[in-house]
Amino acid sequence: MNGTDVGTKKTQEIKQFPFLIAKSKNYLFDKDSKHSKGAKLPAKYSTRSGKLYTNSKEDLLDSLKNLMAWGSVGDSQNAAKKLAEDFSKNKNYSFDHTYSNQTLINNIKNSMEFKNYVIDVSKIIQGSVRKNNNKVNGSNGKILVDEPIDRLYFDGGDWNANYWSTGLSITIHQVSYVEVWVDGIVYENGNPKSLNTTFILYDTYGLDMQDMEKYGGLEASSSEAWQHFSKRDKRAQVLSTSFGWEFNCWWAMQYYHDCIPLLLKLRIPNVQINL
Repeated sequence: MNGTDVGTKKTQEIKQFPFLIAKSKNYLFDKDSKHSKGAKLPAKYSTRSGKLYTNSKEDLLDSLKNLMAWGSVGDSQNAAKKLAEDFSKNKNYSFDHTYSNQTLINNIKNSMEFKNYVIDVSKIIQGSVRKNNNKVNGSNGKILVDEPIDRLYFDGGDWNANYWSTGLSITIHQVSYVEVWVDGIVYENGNPKSLNTTFILYDTYGLDMQDMEKYGGLEASSSEAWQHFSKRDKRAQVLSTSFGWEFNCWWAMQYYHDCIPLLLKLRIPNVQINL
């Protein structure tokens, strides 16, 4: 399909819709996507006298669900717990085997983080369109925005209940990869006026040792553990004190029981970008 100028006879050649206009750096297939069988945590982490490795996978899943339940409420809580269940059964991590969740999508779309993110991305696209002589499509098969855009981040905000109630801080936290696709263009006087876009957010539902360094439950009798604990920021200290065991159970499912992380693909269509 070609894009046609509104109100003029002039036509601007546009790639067939949809086409990619911007993307972030790709952190999929990173360390948090790894999994193994029989691995054990360093001695500074709590195993509750070995129960971390003798408890059944079902018991560990119950603890992970408790963690998901704490970080969300209502439908968001059900969606977060469903991710934990799917994770416990998953057999494949690939672009051919992605997961979606409409509750998470709705929460993202309505969040201030996403709304502010769209504003920031819009400014980048606006600048690229102007730089490209008001043409939306890139040249030589390249996408228009040649520099990677930032990734969307759900910080959890200074313990603001509104942030935690959506479950986005515990289920996603920081998106691994973002793509922005153009589905349509509105022209005015020969120039593009606005874009109808779809944001596709990819993320890995899994842990790595960097996560455990922040939030993993530590062995109370270990001096090394207490030294490590004192170096954590206050929020990480509170999280690990309250839910460190649940993070340890999540890790054990992934690296001791070989549960394969989920590759989330969350599509947010009909996002208007004004030029």
